[in-house]
Amino acid sequence: TRGLVLKSLERYEEALESCDRALEFNPKHVSALINRGLTFSSLGNLQEALDSYNQVLAINPQNVKAHLNKGSVLNDFGHFEEAYASYNQVLTIDKTYVKARLNRAYLLLLKGDLNQGWQDYELRFEKNKTHPTPSHTSDRWQGEGLTGKSIILLAEQGLGDQMQFCRYAKHLSNQGAKVILECHPRLVPLMQSCSGIDTLVAKGADLPKADYHCPLLSVPGVIGEGLSQPFEVPYLFADQKYVSKWAKNLKDIKGFKIGVSWQGSTQFKGDKRRSFPLQHFGPLAALAGVSLVSLQKGDVGVSQIASFQEKHPLIDPENMLEGDSDLMDAAAIMMNLDLVITSCTAIAHLGGVLGVPTWVILGKSADWRWFLDREDSPWYPSIRLFRQSEFGDWDGVFQRVTEAVKEEMKSR
Repeated sequence: TRGLVLKSLERYEEALESCDRALEFNPKHVSALINRGLTFSSLGNLQEALDSYNQVLAINPQNVKAHLNKGSVLNDFGHFEEAYASYNQVLTIDKTYVKARLNRAYLLLLKGDLNQGWQDYELRFEKNKTHPTPSHTSDRWQGEGLTGKSIILLAEQGLGDQMQFCRYAKHLSNQGAKVILECHPRLVPLMQSCSGIDTLVAKGADLPKADYHCPLLSVPGVIGEGLSQPFEVPYLFADQKYVSKWAKNLKDIKGFKIGVSWQGSTQFKGDKRRSFPLQHFGPLAALAGVSLVSLQKGDVGVSQIASFQEKHPLIDPENMLEGDSDLMDAAAIMMNLDLVITSCTAIAHLGGVLGVPTWVILGKSADWRWFLDREDSPWYPSIRLFRQSEFGDWDGVFQRVTEAVKEEMKSR
């Protein structure tokens, strides 16, 4: 128990010591082995985590937590078929185990099995504090005809999710619906440019009456979206006044201008798998004719800028702002760049919806929306994907990115 508490406090070495002490008294202490596996996983020591869960399963082959956690580690390794088998093993033991079905849904979506994936993705609302069910007094939309009807699309998850899925407002509008979109307050200025939305409501404000409601990320499942048709991009637009302002602010920057972002929200459980240190952009900053422009916003990740600037040039537009920065500023800056290179964060989605050339750096176990083994994205035609070959190997990815930038500059 002490080890579990220490892990939650991110005091990982102490947590491992507590687990090891428990195992000295009882080498078959299942809880200690599971906590040990969780701690190793948090540290990125995947093989040690896998060994811990296999030890549990040697003691008790029916332990559902060990099968579930083993599946998560195999997923991080990129061994997706084995992870899928682990989740199925959990469901063989307990078919009601929601977490296993949800993890399996992510793998179905990752593999492009959208028909089944969208159905199981609805389990994100069951007994899940991370994804509380959006609610409204109207009936939940299940695909009924929308001619002459109003529907509220309820905000859920992060900024990137809301930018990605607001595209379906136009689809519903084309069916004759009056579309009301709830979104994060920071997105309201951008969402005003989205076709198909009749009314925007900032999340937290009172919602109007409507005939139906639907959580935003449930819409493609209801309409049976299979990515068979290319999406119309761009579908969000930066205000031209902002674009002109940033054109003046950035006019003295010479060469090939690359916007960079490296750190997502640390509140996201999988952030350690998607974010990387700013220092990895060093080889790019060293290229002749390249100017790096930070797109990092708020407090997250910006603490790395000062030490990076001691070794490499990096322009930080935050110093040019009058008042607080928002996503419209970020969008306008991106419209004045040659390229954006980012981790899997809201900046990636922003580049995609704007139609800006954007390269997304992905870990070995990437989010389901980037699918498997692709260098392109069916969601965003302007996006190019660069994936880790091995878990944790950011250096290898950035070597390929640096060479690709050289080629890109030659072609301009």
